[in-house]
Formats: sequence, C-alpha cells, structure tokens
Amino acid sequence: MSLLQAGFLSDKDMQELNVIARRDPKKLSSILQTSFSTAPCPFDLALKMLRGAQNKKKPRSLCDYIVEALKKWTHENPHHDVPMSVKRQIVPIVCDFIKANSQALVFLFQVDKPNLTLVEEHIYRFNQAKDYTKMIFLIATLNLQCPAYTDQLVIPMLVQGENFLAEKYMQGSIGAQRRILPLIDTWLNAFPIEQFRNVSGAFIKHKSLRKLLSRWQEMFPLTDIDLPNLRRLKAVGQIRFFLQRYYRETSMSARALEDLVHKYINNERDIVQSVCKMVHGEFCDQHRARKLQQRYNRRHRGDTDSSVEVWSDSEDDLDAEYYLPLKVDFNRVLMVDSAEKLSACEQDLHNMEGFASSEEHKLIGFDAEWSNEELSLIQLAVFNKVFLVDVYTFRQMGQTNELAAFVGRLFKSKRLLKLAFGVGNDLMLLRREFKASMPDQPTNLLDVMKLRNANPRYQLLPEGNRQEPVDHCGKKLTGLSRMVFQTLGKPLDKREQISDWERRPLHLKQAIYAATDAYCLLQVYEELDKRLTESGAETKNKSLFSISCEAPTADGKKQKKAQQTTTEASTSSSKHEPISVRDFRVMCDVMLGDLCMTLRNLGMDATERDANTTIEECVEMAKAEGRHILTSDAPAYDAFCKGHTTREMCTKLKQDDESNDQALYVINKFQLQITDTDIFSRCQLCNRDKFFILMGHDMDRVHRRKLALESQQQPEPCEEILETMNCGGGEAKSADVTSHLRMNDLVVVSFTDDDRQTEVALKLDSPLPPVDRLFFCCSSCGKIYWKGGHLSEIRQTFANVVVKSK
Repeated sequence: MSLLQAGFLSDKDMQELNVIARRDPKKLSSILQTSFSTAPCPFDLALKMLRGAQNKKKPRSLCDYIVEALKKWTHENPHHDVPMSVKRQIVPIVCDFIKANSQALVFLFQVDKPNLTLVEEHIYRFNQAKDYTKMIFLIATLNLQCPAYTDQLVIPMLVQGENFLAEKYMQGSIGAQRRILPLIDTWLNAFPIEQFRNVSGAFIKHKSLRKLLSRWQEMFPLTDIDLPNLRRLKAVGQIRFFLQRYYRETSMSARALEDLVHKYINNERDIVQSVCKMVHGEFCDQHRARKLQQRYNRRHRGDTDSSVEVWSDSEDDLDAEYYLPLKVDFNRVLMVDSAEKLSACEQDLHNMEGFASSEEHKLIGFDAEWSNEELSLIQLAVFNKVFLVDVYTFRQMGQTNELAAFVGRLFKSKRLLKLAFGVGNDLMLLRREFKASMPDQPTNLLDVMKLRNANPRYQLLPEGNRQEPVDHCGKKLTGLSRMVFQTLGKPLDKREQISDWERRPLHLKQAIYAATDAYCLLQVYEELDKRLTESGAETKNKSLFSISCEAPTADGKKQKKAQQTTTEASTSSSKHEPISVRDFRVMCDVMLGDLCMTLRNLGMDATERDANTTIEECVEMAKAEGRHILTSDAPAYDAFCKGHTTREMCTKLKQDDESNDQALYVINKFQLQITDTDIFSRCQLCNRDKFFILMGHDMDRVHRRKLALESQQQPEPCEEILETMNCGGGEAKSADVTSHLRMNDLVVVSFTDDDRQTEVALKLDSPLPPVDRLFFCCSSCGKIYWKGGHLSEIRQTFANVVVKSK
C-alpha cells in the first residue's frame, strides 16, 4: 500500500482495506495511523476511505476503524484545519453511517466551524429535497433548535406526517416543546388549513393528532404548559365511556356515575356543554341533561346551593337480594389509613393462633382497586374481618415506605396463603408501585381463576348444568362474578367496580363492594375445597393449590384444541418455506403481551407494540425492522391492512385463544423450525439474545458481595473484574463477549451494536438455586436465568414442534 501511505487511494487499496477490516483489525489500525500521519490532508484521505467503505451501517466495519484512527490523529495534532471543500463533501454523506460514527464525523470534520453557514446551507438544502432525516440529524447533533427552524421547517414537516422526526427534533429542546405542543393543541379545535395550503401533502387526522399529542404530553412532561383542548377531549371521552356503562350496559351504579362525571367536568363550561349534548343526544335522557345544565348554571352564578343530584336520586336497591351479600358484619370492615392501624392490621394477619401445625396456612383474600393505573386501595380479608388498606391516603401523607415494607412481607410470607383472581395485572402494577419490596415471584399465592380449568375429574365446577349464568338484566356473567355464581349460587354486584376510588371518605356501597370482592374468595375456596374432599379417592393428597399449579397441557381438551390449531395453521402455510425461528421477527399488537413472552421463550425476536403509537407509526417501525405484525383485534387488523400495509405483513389471531395456542398457530402458519437450543435463547423481559454467563461458584461470590453491600457496614472496595464465559454451541443462550462484571458494585458493562457502552445492575432480588449450574445474566436488563423445571415444561407444551438440535 505504498500509494496509500503517500496519501493516495486506488480502488485496489480500497478493496484490500475492506478485507483487512474483517480479518486483521490490529493491522488495519496500524495502516490507518501511518496513512493519516503521512498524508498531505488526512481529512481528504479519510473522506475517500469512508466513501469506499463497505457495511457502513454495521458495527466494527472499516468505518469504525477510520473514525478511531482519525480521532487519535486529531488528538495528537490539535492545531489543524479542515478544507472547506472536504467539509462540503462530508455533510451530504454524514448520515450514511451508524449514529455514533455520524455524530463523531460532524465534530471531527468541524462542519460548524468557523461558523454555521455551511450547516445552515445544507439544512435548507435537505429540506428542499425532503430529506428530513439528514436535516433533523444535523440540527439535533449540533443543538441548533431555534424558533426559526421550528416554524419554517419542523411544523410544515409535522403537517406532512413526519411525526417521528419532529419528535427527535423536540427531544433536545424545551423551547421547541413549548412551541409545538400548545400549537398542536389549537389544531385539535380547528386546523388552519389555509395556513398550510402551500405545503405539499398536508393532511391531518383529528384522531391521530389527539393520540400523538397525548403521547408527547407523557414524553415531555412540562408542568407549566396547559393543553386545554386535549384535556377537554380526554375528559369528554372518559365521561362518554362512563355513560355507556351506565345507560347501555347497566354495569355502573348511579352514585359512581355521579361522582366520576363531576370529577372529570371539573367545573369547566365547555365540558359541561359537551356532556349535556351527549346525554341528550346519544343517550336520549333529556331530563338529566337539563338537571346537569341546571346544576352548573347555579354554580357559575355563585349559588351556594348548587349540589343538584343528577343521577343519584334514581338509585334503586330493588335488585340487591339478587347479588351475593357481604357475609361478615360491616362493623368488621376496617379502614387502614395510618401507620398505627397498618401495624395492627399486620399483627392480626400474621397471628397464627389456632394453627397447631407449622404446615398449616392462614387464608387471606386479596384484591386491589386502581384509579388511572395508580393503586388506591388494597383489600385483605380473613374469616372474621376485612381490612381496606388506604394506599391513596398513605401516598398523600408521604408514608409509602411503611406500606411498601408491609406489602413485601405479605407476599413473601410462607404461612399466609393469598387468594386472588386473575392477579397478573395486579402484580405487575404492584411491582411498579413498590419496586424495592415486591418480590418477582410471590410466595404461596393461589390464583383462583386457574381452578376454572382444573381437570373435570376433580369435580370442582361440574359441567352438568349447561345453562349460561346471567345477571338480573340477562347479561352474561364473566370473571369472578361468574365463578362466585357457579360456587355460591349468587353473582357479585360489580356496579361499583368503576367508581372514584380516590374519593375520601368512600361511600357505603364502595366499601361494601371492596370488602365483598376480597371476602368472597375465602367463601369460594372453602366451597371448592369441600367439593374436592367429597370428589373421591382420585383426589387423595391433592390440594387446591397443587391443582392450580398443574400444567394446562394436562387437560385433554387443551391438547385437542392445540392439535386443531396446528392443523388449521398448517393448511394455510403451504406457500411458506421453512425458516429458523431465530430468523423470524414479529411485532405483537397491544393485548398480546403473553404471546410476546411465549414467542421470546421459543427464541423468536418479538417486540410488543406501545399502546401510545398510532397504526401508521407501528407499520413504519415494523417495515424498518422487518417484522410481521400479529394482532387479535379485528378493527386493528383492518386498519393495518387498509392503506398501511399488505395482508402478507399482518396476521389476525383468534382473540379467545390462549397464548400457547396462538404461538402454535404462528409456528405452523409460517413453518418455523424450532430446536431445543432455541428455547429460552432470549430474555423474556427485554428481548435481548446476549448474556453475561457465570459459573455457580462465581455467582455464589456475587451473592455474598450483594449481602455485604446491603449490610450496615460499608464493605471494602473491590477492583476485581469478571469476564463472561463462552459456552460455545452447547447452550441456548449466547455469551455477550463484549461484557464484563464489576464486582465492586455488581454492574454488568457491555457494548451495544452501535458501540455504545451500557451498564446495568444485576437483579438479585429472588432467591437463587444451588450453585451447581451456570447462571445467565441479561446484559441489557440484568435479569438472571438458570436451568430449572420451566425448561421441561415448555418442551412438553411444544413437544410437537420442537426438534432436537444436531
């Protein structure tokens, strides 16, 4: 490479450099450093190399080594100038590389010096060419957001639907956020089409605009910005939902509706007018529309007697006998709203008087009530009383630490058998509320809902009565109310389920509903346990807890359904060539979270659609990442297929199928090949497929270090670094060869595909198994995995589609 060392670059030199980049990085670094040192203009030579480099968008390509060598040269030669001709040539191609390199090149080539004339020239040139990606990249990299760019460039771009790039522009500028968010809020009232008549492709969908603004409001939480139109639309939409539940579905009480409507109206005239029109027009209740208007007219006139009841005056208890009553006396329903009462509650719950054997468990009925996804109330029932733990009041008083410790001890207790129904969502939100104290896997928690699918031989819910259970209005019973009806003969009154759980004090019917929801679990358990005992010899040594833990695959009906699903999918898969599950990428629509986790367990690259993204944004991301979209919602499927993508890019699954059945359908439809080494090759939480791998004895040292860090005495600093093991091809989980573990603070350090360093603390909350095995720590989120019974369970569930690896 004599010509290269003299500052010249031939096509043959370029081909040779690309080969060396793959085979001998050390030799390449030496060649580049020598070339830049001897070249008449290192920046001109680097520009030519960058243009001829292959795999510009991939990490550890020739571009990476050029940037590193150029950084070293500029550090050794701080006084240098970049010719303007070279700057003009680098700016148009600066976005052709991975983000880290692109940002480095902007500063290495000094495109903003001695002034911003060149940058501004290209910004407007990119705008004219509608190359918005490069335009926003330059502005954001150099932090050039200003009112002129916002008004002249970004707002017209936003009108053309370039929402993602506008978001990138705003991320680095509070000023841009303060300008754009209130502007979009005014568009919700009336879009100024005349103002953008000269903008080609200008088109705004009101519904999409509202979703976009809602997402940005959460992303950019500026407390000093008011978005009145968005607030009004959200309030009216929420009130419409309540009215629908009251008038059409009769599943909401008049008292609950009254509280929530006035809470969301918040004395705003525009909202009052919209709600009055809605009640009169959509729900044909002229009388209450007039009373609602009357109430707020009095309030706006300053009338002290403005508490006109709009709906509550019609409260009717004639059907109260139809529903399951609260068995415990209401005087035994205790509100826990102080630290002293919380301590007394805990003492009562953990009082094991009367339990002779240490193997006996005390039953606790558990439920929770939420308001806008914030925990408001925890209900805990024992056989002689019910505790309503007032989380909302504890939060208002700033005493959540005591409450968090209480909840942690409750769900870690081995003597308390917690009964719940459909507890998955509650647990997820509890972990979010009490991050430090809530265990990943609660101890002795029985989800009563699982007993609905118990094997018929246990005769818990006999199938003899084929009549569909309905409520007093003829509506089909679902969920816990259905199970209570099947076991106790009466359904639950769920009309207070949607009510103002932040109201203090709770009104009487709210308190009764909350107490009944928890207490009925004790009654259901007692009745099912009685049926189990009476069912015969087959249930010897069986308990309700053990039955709930049985794998669903033991049910013959589920196996039959799985085989049927496999047959249906195979019929529609004849046009697909067999491919490895690791090469197939999907995006799961909202409400398919369980399917997403199941597919990750099988080794598939599966992401979950953010509920705040629009259909258009979802499709754009799926196309960019090469993902197939999975949905179980018919309207969403139509929206995906109509004008946004093709039916080949989207699959509609059966909404009533369980996640395992949906996964089988996907596997067979696309003829995906799954080997035993694909199973659990990805992280369940974050979808990453690279892990920091530790031997058992090293994990034991890590665990002891964790205990030392948590002790009262500060341990000695530890400079030790643990490197990851490389297990070769024998393990499903691949080693992240870029990762290492700092023993001083138990943090895994690794590098992403774009060469950015990341740090994540190990999640050592749950107890670890014996150390005679390997441990796999996700280098992205810190979750720790090891081989256990779950591996054989999933192999059994998908035995028909998993083959042994060669």
